Amino acid sequence: VLTSEAKRTYGKLHQYEAHGNDAVGWISSEEGAMNTIDAAFALFENKTVEDVESFCLMVADLENEEVGKEFNLMAYRKWILGEASGANTLFQQTIKDLIPTYAIVTPGPVKEEARVITKELDYSSLKDEVENGMVETFVLLGKLRESALTSVEDRISSGGVCDFVRCSVVCFHEEQLIECYNALKQAPEEDFFLSREKNGFHNTSRSVGGYRDIKLNLMLKGSK
Repeated sequence: VLTSEAKRTYGKLHQYEAHGNDAVGWISSEEGAMNTIDAAFALFENKTVEDVESFCLMVADLENEEVGKEFNLMAYRKWILGEASGANTLFQQTIKDLIPTYAIVTPGPVKEEARVITKELDYSSLKDEVENGMVETFVLLGKLRESALTSVEDRISSGGVCDFVRCSVVCFHEEQLIECYNALKQAPEEDFFLSREKNGFHNTSRSVGGYRDIKLNLMLKGSK
């Protein structure tokens, strides 16, 4: 038995908790509005956009009458995706260094923006309305864009996604799986913080199509 529970949370399940407010001071001004100029500079700084032309093209893709609302919701999402792209190489190498060489470590792609967008409602102030299913999704997305003008919670809703960078580790028998699990769970504190684990091998977990695995959400720490 790897874990006493099928799912266990240790905290820090939002990207904002990982990087803190200092990294995104532009997300809210004293008046509550987002500092759009500083947000734009932040996107340049972490290479989300390479130059003015690519920034203009990005903004041009927004609906003309909704540019202000769209940018308030999009800026943090774009920024965190840029951070993920920058951290991906280090993340993959750190995992590879920790895992015994008999296991197969396969890097996964950085989360696609389209997938992140579909999850934003789940981590917003509208999550209860999403769960009751009484309001159509396109209506809720409109409400989310409106709310992002004044609500920091909704402005950073994309930060509820925990797996922007990811990989898989394949073992060939149970003892190897336990050893790899322990290697990651007992990783040096300067490498990772374990935020959550889901044990698909737990006797209360339901197998989907005969497939089982263990999912670990790890926060890359410190200057990393």
